Amino acid sequence: MADFKVVAECTFAELQGDPDDDANKPRINTAWKVNEDGEHEGEVYYKDLYLTPNAMKWSLKALRAAGFKGDDVTKCGQIVGNEARIVVGEEEYNGETSLKLKFINKIGGGKPMTGASKLTFAETLKAQIMAAEAGSGDTKEEEDARGWEYF
Repeated sequence: MADFKVVAECTFAELQGDPDDDANKPRINTAWKVNEDGEHEGEVYYKDLYLTPNAMKWSLKALRAAGFKGDDVTKCGQIVGNEARIVVGEEEYNGETSLKLKFINKIGGGKPMTGASKLTFAETLKAQIMAAEAGSGDTKEEEDARGWEYF
């Protein structure tokens, strides 16, 4: 199974662990419930966001994507109720395969098109739309027979 991306709501976020215990590393334990229609709707996935020096960059990126503001991790509960796009995929552990939440990303995240590039692209697209609407030269019957095979 390939990785899949879905919109999910954070239903739990709690600071856990012990900074003085390597076996119980400090982390924010999170739970995410899929609220997007489809085969995964209602499923819950968990992600520990470790607060160690090596993991901090990635954990902070995930927290920010979930709407965390500030720098006080004791207030991590502020992300509960927020939505994010999660990436889930298979992982094998001790010979067993299960689904694992891999990444927490912002919804959207694209960079808006602006200025001259936006205008140039819009003009190019207008020309393409006009050409597409002018048709391929096929008869109505030929277009209907072809259907959506190109999409």
